[in-house]
Order: sequence, then structure tokens, then C-alpha cells
Amino acid sequence: MEWKEFDQLLKYAKEFSKSKDAESKENLKRIEEAVIKSNDPVFAREYASAIESSDKLALEQIVVNSKDGILAYHFAKDVGVKDIKALQQVVIDSKDALAAYYFAHTIKGADIKALQQVVIENGTVEIAYDFAKNVKGADVRALQQVVIDKKDTLTAYFFAHECKGADIKSLQKVVIENGTAALAYNFAENIKGADIKVLQQVVIDKGNAECALQFAKYVKGADVKALQQVVIDSKNDNLIYNFKQNVKGADVEKLDIVLKELYRKDETTESFENLMNNL
Repeated sequence: MEWKEFDQLLKYAKEFSKSKDAESKENLKRIEEAVIKSNDPVFAREYASAIESSDKLALEQIVVNSKDGILAYHFAKDVGVKDIKALQQVVIDSKDALAAYYFAHTIKGADIKALQQVVIENGTVEIAYDFAKNVKGADVRALQQVVIDKKDTLTAYFFAHECKGADIKSLQKVVIENGTAALAYNFAENIKGADIKVLQQVVIDKGNAECALQFAKYVKGADVKALQQVVIDSKNDNLIYNFKQNVKGADVEKLDIVLKELYRKDETTESFENLMNNL
């Protein structure tokens, strides 16, 4: 059976299902038999979802036999079977981490522990994060290990920010050892329990003046003097001026001297270039 044929049959089935006369019932039965005979799991799911009176168990078996995790999840969600065990086992056996996450998140009575294991063993860091964040009863620490093992700095930050019960120290280590200055700054600013001193050192070591400015402006407990030096070393007059104007505790006098020296050099360079151009 091709999709076009199935689609036409489904339209007839919807019409016949509205009537209670014997002929309509017989025609509906013939259509269902054709769908079951096709042994197509997609057709089975579509038909079971659309026709209330359909033989759900027979149609479910077609999906189970397909061993397709995503189809099994959609059948459980769209058709609403009473016993989810067979469909859940398809998801687990398929090792489809995305299907496992959807099943755990959506299907009432799902075996969270078993589905979580599929994600831990086969999933991406994004799926592990979504599972930890959105699935009630998830083992946050076990899922967190997926992110740590893969050294994914951005997901480590979001995990620490969004997942209750996350191990901040372990996730912070991923950011410190592998992350950018910007990520270290964001971790320090937004994550409760972050080690400000250690994250600040990442910014200093990387010599990122813009992040040093932001760190000094917004992170409580920042070492303003050390971050100020990063900004000075950048020789970026805009950043230096911004630091002087907006960072509490900035050495204004020192920054003024630096700015005057930078402007003097700029004027000297400009005068020299004008002279050379006029020769």
C-alpha cells in the first residue's frame, strides 16, 4: 500500500466511523484489515490515532515488530494505550536516546531509570541536559557525567544554571579547563556557588580585556586591580575609559595616566604621518 492509497482509505474510515449502520461498520472493518495486512508501522500509528474504534492491540503489535523507537513513542503518545510496557521496551532496545527522552518526559508511568540509562549510554550532551532538566525523577548527577566526560563547556554551564542538584564544582572544572573567557565570566556571574577567584584567573590568563571589564563591573568579589591590568595591557582606550567610569574601585588616577599616554602616542603618530605625507 502506498501513502496516497492509505491517505484515501483513512478519509473513508473517518467518514464510516461516524455512522452506525451495518454497511459502514463492514467497510470500516475492511479498511482496518487492509491497514493491518500492509504491516506498515506508520500506517498503523496513523490509523490507531485517528479511528477510536480500531483494534489498538493489533496495530500496536505492528509498531512493536518494527523495533522503531520513535514510532513506539509516538504510538504511546498519540494512541494512549493502557499498557505501555511493550512500546517502552522497543524504545529501550532501539537505544534511541531521543526517543527515550521523549518517552520519559511525556508518557505517564514510564520507567525513568531504564530510559535514562539509554540516554547515558547513547545520548548527546544536549539530550542528557534536557533529560536532567525536564524529566521528574531523573538522576541529575548521573546525567551530568555525560557532559563532564565529553568536556562540553557550554552544556556544562547550562547544566549548572538550570538543573537543580547539579554538582557545580565538577561542572565548573569543565569550564575552567576547556572554556572561553566569556564562559568563565558568565559562570562566575550567574551560577550560585561558583569559585569567583578561579574563574577570574581564566579571564586574566586568556588576556580578554572585554571580559575583564565585564567581570570587574558585574561579579561580586572580583579582584578589580588584577582585572584592571588586563584592560590596561590591551591598550584599548575605549575599554580603559569604560573601566575608569563604570567599575567601582578602579584606580582612576592610574587609568587617567594610561589614557593620556595613549592619546599622546596617537597624536605623535598622526603628526608624523601628516609630515611624511606632505614631503
